[in-house]
Amino acid sequence: MQPAVRWLDRLLVAVLTVLYLSFLYRYPPDWTTTAAGDRFLVEHTRAGDRIVLAPPFVFTAATAAPTRDVRRIVPQPYFLETFDRAAWIRDLNACCDVYLGREEFLREPVTRRPPGDPFFSDASIEHLEFRGEPVIVARRRAP
Repeated sequence: MQPAVRWLDRLLVAVLTVLYLSFLYRYPPDWTTTAAGDRFLVEHTRAGDRIVLAPPFVFTAATAAPTRDVRRIVPQPYFLETFDRAAWIRDLNACCDVYLGREEFLREPVTRRPPGDPFFSDASIEHLEFRGEPVIVARRRAP
């Protein structure tokens, strides 16, 4: 077989693999860097906020500006039957005051559990859009 034909065969296999995987994966691919997430985080939070991040901002936690205090990332992968959701919610409320991410993770932060009240039940919620995807900023009200 000639080298050009082998190259075309490999290219065809790669394209078919990407197409097949795109049907299996329910979210569109994220071709951007975390720079857009970093900018969004800085624009919609303040220095001194204690922040919980959720998708699509999970990787932003690793590259966030030093002026932003990211304390937790949601969802947490708790699958144990003995997991104490109420204690975890108390911990989130004690350590953090701003949530940034998809609304579904604010309302159902613990996977494979029935949804409960949002973990910031007293928050003011601002609905925004990040790269065409609806996201929220939930800010706990001062006690």
